[in-house]
Amino acid sequence: PRRFREPRVSPDGRRVAVVVGPASDADLWVVDAESATLTRLSFGLSPHHPTWTPDGKSVAYVSNVLGPDRLFVKRADGSGPSEQIPLPADRPTNLAAYSPDGQWLAYRTLPRDLFARRLNGDTATVPLVVTPFEEMDLALSPDGRWLAYTSDESGRFEIYVRPFPDSKSARWQVSTNGGAEPHWAHSGRELLF
Repeated sequence: PRRFREPRVSPDGRRVAVVVGPASDADLWVVDAESATLTRLSFGLSPHHPTWTPDGKSVAYVSNVLGPDRLFVKRADGSGPSEQIPLPADRPTNLAAYSPDGQWLAYRTLPRDLFARRLNGDTATVPLVVTPFEEMDLALSPDGRWLAYTSDESGRFEIYVRPFPDSKSARWQVSTNGGAEPHWAHSGRELLF
């Protein structure tokens, strides 16, 4: 009888990261799909928007426990402390997604624009979608070549796709009657929203 929100399946399909509880008093848990055991990852951090690292060893999440929304990562087995992911401090981070190869971290800031940075080497911020409109949600395709996101540039929220990380080279509107929360099918050939 708990409130489970924002389930995210691990890369190996054996665990689910899930936010448990109401937004004001939630925590992040990992559920083992085979044994149904739960491992608690956070304690009073009001996490949201969990996402798995590509190796399945850790879960990143957003928390405002230290002020404006920031991105943290915690080992999925519950060991060790949560660590803040270093991103530019001038804009709160509200959502993130790792590229499947683990080379990139794409993220949404407030105000709602989309950026990315490499996790190794040159970690300079790369603008992906920065417009006067509101960009929401983001999902990277299983092959890491495409970015799906939601924007209200047409007057209502619709789903768009751009190449990744060269997002300025093209843009396609996918939905025709509104849309939100895009998720790629495992094959990478379909978008669910």
